Amino acid sequence: MYVFRKGWGGIALWECAAVGRSREPECHLVGLCPRGGTPTRRHMAPPVAAGCADWPPSPSVRHVPLWAVHGGPASPQYANRCLCEPATSTTICCCNCAPAHTSPAAAQEFDNTPTALHRFPSHRKDWRSWSPTWGTREKPRGKSIIGAINYLASVNMNSIYVLLLTHKGDSRDVWPFTSATERYRMDVSKLAQWEVLFEHMNSRGIVLHALFTETENESLFEHDENGKTGGFANSRRLYHREMVSRFGHHPGLLFNIGEETGWDDKGGWGPRRGLTDWQRKEFASEVARLDSYDTPMLAHTFPEDHEKVYRPMLGNRHFDGASLQLTSWFNAHRVASDWLAHSRAGGRVWSVSVDEVGSGGVKPDAGDWSRDRPRQELLWGTLMAGGSGVEIYSETKDQTLEDFRTYDRMWRQMHHAVYFFHQYKVPFWRMDSRDVLSNKRRSSWVLATSAGDAYVVFLRNGEQGRSLDLRAQAGGYMVRWYDPRKGGPLRTGSVGGVPGGGWRSLGSPPWDRRRDWVALVAKWGSGIGGA
Repeated sequence: MYVFRKGWGGIALWECAAVGRSREPECHLVGLCPRGGTPTRRHMAPPVAAGCADWPPSPSVRHVPLWAVHGGPASPQYANRCLCEPATSTTICCCNCAPAHTSPAAAQEFDNTPTALHRFPSHRKDWRSWSPTWGTREKPRGKSIIGAINYLASVNMNSIYVLLLTHKGDSRDVWPFTSATERYRMDVSKLAQWEVLFEHMNSRGIVLHALFTETENESLFEHDENGKTGGFANSRRLYHREMVSRFGHHPGLLFNIGEETGWDDKGGWGPRRGLTDWQRKEFASEVARLDSYDTPMLAHTFPEDHEKVYRPMLGNRHFDGASLQLTSWFNAHRVASDWLAHSRAGGRVWSVSVDEVGSGGVKPDAGDWSRDRPRQELLWGTLMAGGSGVEIYSETKDQTLEDFRTYDRMWRQMHHAVYFFHQYKVPFWRMDSRDVLSNKRRSSWVLATSAGDAYVVFLRNGEQGRSLDLRAQAGGYMVRWYDPRKGGPLRTGSVGGVPGGGWRSLGSPPWDRRRDWVALVAKWGSGIGGA
C-alpha cells in the first residue's frame, strides 16, 4: 500500500504494510516530491542517477523503545581503550562472548524468507508467556527463534553475530528487501519482525553484532546498479541508511563492514570483488554520518588479509576495531596482541575480538567434553591479550546449527570468564597485555594496569609461570585463584599475599595444580577482588 503525505518539505510517498498483532501499518519513505511539485509515478521508484534532488530518500522513522532510553543497557561506544565501555554507566558492557555464525535473521518464521535454513524447533520450549511474537493472535510466529534467544540469555551469552544480507553468499537466505534481487524497496513487514527479535535480544542483555555484507556479495550493489565494481552505489547508500535508521537506536549494537571483507572470492568476478581501502573508509564514514549513537564499526577478514585490510584503517576516526578470523586458535593471543599494539601506535586503540577460527572451528560438546583447548587458547588467549571477547564458529554446522544446547558446556565456560571480570571488579578496560612480567611467557599470560594496582595471570599449567615481576611496585598485594573450568568464588592457594619490590612467587593454586588457573593479584585497599 502506498500513501502520499503532505509535509513542510513537499509531498512524500510512503510504503506501508500492516505488521504485528495490532495490524497497525508501519510505513517507510520511498520518494519525495519537493514543495510546489506534483507527485507522479516517478516518485514511486527511486531515481537511478546520482545527485537527484530527492535522492537518497530520508530514513524511516525511528521507533525507539522506552527501555532503550530509560533503564536499558548502555550503548557500547569507542573509549580509546582496548575494550568498549558504556557511555553513561559504570556497568561493564563488553568482554563479550557469543554463539556461532548462525544468523538468527535466517529463521523460517520471518516473512519473505523462502530459503530459510533455520527453524530452531528444539528451542520452542524456551519461549515464555512474557516473550514477544509476531503474526496474528490466532497464529503467532517467532516462538522458536525467540526461544533460542531466551536460552542463550539463560546461559549468559551476550552477543550474536547477525548477517543482514546473504544473497549470493553461503546460505543465500537473508535480505531486507522485498525480494532477493530487489535493491531499493525494503520489506517493511519483515524488518518490523527483525526489530521484534533485535529488541528482545537487547532486553535480554544480548548485543546485536550486525554485518552489512559477506564476502560473496561485497560488491553486490555496485555490480547490480552500475554493471561494474568500485565506487559507492546509490542502492548501497539506501541500504546503509535504512539499516541504521531502523536498528541504530539499539543500545547493544556493533556494526561490521562485512564478513571476510577484501577477499576476491573466485577471482573477484562481479559481486564477489573485494572492497577497496577507499570503499571501506567511505562506507564507515557514511554509516558514522547517519548514526546518531556513535555505534562502533568493525571489520572481519581472512587471516592472510589482515595486513591488507586492517593496516590502512589504523587511526581512522570512523573505524573502531578488528573482528579477527584465524587459521588456528593457538594464534589468538599473539594476533590479538599484535593488532592492539598496532592500533595503539596508530593513535586510536581498537576493540579486537576473535570471531572465527577457520581450521575446523569448535566442536559440539559431544566431540570435546573438556573444552580445554578452546577455553585456554581461544577464549582466555584473546582476553589476556586485552581483546574484547570471542565468537564461536561451529566445526560441523556453520550454517545449519539448530540447537544451541549442543554447545552448552562451551557457553558456560565462556560465562565463567565474563563472570570473573565482572564479579570481582577487575578493571580490564585499563589493563594491557604485559606478558614480560611472567617468568615463563610460553605457559602464562599477564594483564596489568599501568598504575600497578591489579594483575591477572593466566596459567595453562598451575605449576608453571607462577612468578610475577613486581620490582617497580611498593606495598602489599593479595593473591587469589579462580577456576576457569568451573567458575565460582576466588580461592586462597598456598600464598595469600606478597609484597612488591621484586620477583614474587604466587604460590600454588588450591587443587588440580597441573590444570589451567587464573591468579588475581590486587593491591590491598584497591577494592579489586575484595582486596
